[in-house]
Amino acid sequence: MMRTPADLKAASICKRLGVSPDVGFQNFSRRCYNPGGIMAKRGRRNKHGVRPGWMLLRSVMVLHAYDQARARGEKHSAAITETVSAVRSRVPGMPISETEVKRTLAEFRSKDCKRSWIISASIVHGQELDTRFENLKWIADISRGKFVVSIPGAEFNPTRLRALAIQVVPRPRSPRHNAKC
Repeated sequence: MMRTPADLKAASICKRLGVSPDVGFQNFSRRCYNPGGIMAKRGRRNKHGVRPGWMLLRSVMVLHAYDQARARGEKHSAAITETVSAVRSRVPGMPISETEVKRTLAEFRSKDCKRSWIISASIVHGQELDTRFENLKWIADISRGKFVVSIPGAEFNPTRLRALAIQVVPRPRSPRHNAKC
């Protein structure tokens, strides 16, 4: 069997370190070896697109703040700056930048997609608020440990609640003021 120079180099390093050459020569260049054994692959771990929940919350906040700024008549760059300041004022510890706002807009408002997310806010009070809490209790009862649903205690009795609604609608158009019709 003919071995390439990379295979020979890998075999000599394995021999010098006392590691079995049966590890596989094709993966040798992608792994780090130390005298104690095999270490993990170098670089960031692949998460296969899974992100923490706070990132979705941040994306929703960015979309909502950007839509509000555009509704006030701000241009794109000014709306991005206002979005960053709105998210920072609402949640001071959350990491946000203009670049992250642009990434979020590119992900959820891509020019290639015909539909996008629109976030609308409303204040819920009275009977509708009671219905929402009853629905939350119902979800907690039927879940039976499949996922965690936190229910506020008896001391938490708000008279009104801010609710965000996510709608999938045709992508909003923001034509330039000097665009040809």
